[in-house]
Amino acid sequence: MEENKHRPVVIVRSHPSSPICQVIPLTNQRLNDRKNYHIDLEVIDSTVLIEQLRVIDRSRIDKPRYIGGKVAVLTKRDWENIDSVLSWFYRLKPLK
Repeated sequence: MEENKHRPVVIVRSHPSSPICQVIPLTNQRLNDRKNYHIDLEVIDSTVLIEQLRVIDRSRIDKPRYIGGKVAVLTKRDWENIDSVLSWFYRLKPLK
């Protein structure tokens, strides 16, 4: 069941001509729970919830997140961690 509220997200895949995009929700505060499918971000006080990857309509994305008057941007290390955990979490093994 999806919570019915505004939630910050990381857009992980998008195409300019597509009406949809893939996003991963963020928490409103860092969780520090050490789960291997949660990534605590370096600069932004949030945790990436890898297990909640979803496809949404682009019209649901309405405003960027700001920190100190600037649009929040993930660090290169955050992106590398997200990529690594996405690869691990969603890896499918061949059917036998």
